[in-house]
Amino acid sequence: MAFDFTALTQTTPVRGLPNWQIRLITAFRVGTMASRVRRDASERLSILLGGDERLRPFRIFVEELGKAWPDPFTVNPPCCAQLSFDEALMLETASLALSGKQDAFHAKLTDMLPLSVRRNLWHISRRLLTDFLKAAH
Repeated sequence: MAFDFTALTQTTPVRGLPNWQIRLITAFRVGTMASRVRRDASERLSILLGGDERLRPFRIFVEELGKAWPDPFTVNPPCCAQLSFDEALMLETASLALSGKQDAFHAKLTDMLPLSVRRNLWHISRRLLTDFLKAAH
């Protein structure tokens, strides 16, 4: 039986994600693209995140994620209909953090990141996402 290599390259479509994940990944993409061209995306990010008070926690989350990731974090353009593998992993761990599944969160990242970094990401993720989800409803 031949191995199906498409399984290694398939990525998750954005369309089927829960609304809060679509807003989070769009904010992530918009913020990244704006940063690359040295533009201020605060107004758009505020709309996506549900208010100005979420900008600082979001920026801390993005900065800490960028520092923690062992390789450059791959971010697709805002118009892309598919998630990058890094975006998919970020959303998966964000969902685990939001659900309070700390053991699963650590297990998902244990081969990539040391414990101290995972703990930091856990706390930052919980802080941002709990507040973000409250605003989304």
